[in-house]
Amino acid sequence: PSRITLLKIIIALGFIAGLLMSHKLWVSSRVYPLVPIFSAIPNIIFPFDYILFSTLLVLLIVIIYSSKPQRYILMFTALIVTLGILDQSRWQPWAYQYLFMLAAFSFTSWKNSDAIATTKTLKVAILIIASIYFWSGLQKFNATFIFQTFPWLTEPSLRFLPEYIHMFLSSFGIFVPFVETGIGIGLF
Repeated sequence: PSRITLLKIIIALGFIAGLLMSHKLWVSSRVYPLVPIFSAIPNIIFPFDYILFSTLLVLLIVIIYSSKPQRYILMFTALIVTLGILDQSRWQPWAYQYLFMLAAFSFTSWKNSDAIATTKTLKVAILIIASIYFWSGLQKFNATFIFQTFPWLTEPSLRFLPEYIHMFLSSFGIFVPFVETGIGIGLF
């Protein structure tokens, strides 16, 4: 399979995994309330919420196996955007990253002989990933991340190491914003 086909499969599988791990987020029958973008929008009730969630998964499987997935990508995009309008808590960074990347695939011809369209689509995917790394790195250029968040993130791993190493490894938080922003710039 071509690089674009492999990337399509990986993104769709990642989307499936994300949806399955957060399945309660994508249905209306859950403990915490839905937050639609307009209060007048009605909720989708059980069992229709599960039917729509299952439709998302089926569309992703069809996208994986389809040699010309444009229409399925557009159907998936329309459905997930609709579900996002019905509940703002569904606007997860991983979800819109995968969504934007899949949406870019709907503009390619999916012909093996069309190298220009494939290259453009891959460049859009790279642009999306590079932008995420760059922006995420910029967001970490602050004292809260360096002195509170980074030590908190590394603390579970540090428990297994000798105490004298803790201070040394905790100081690496200052480098994380530079590395992450640098990865984004490198991808650009």
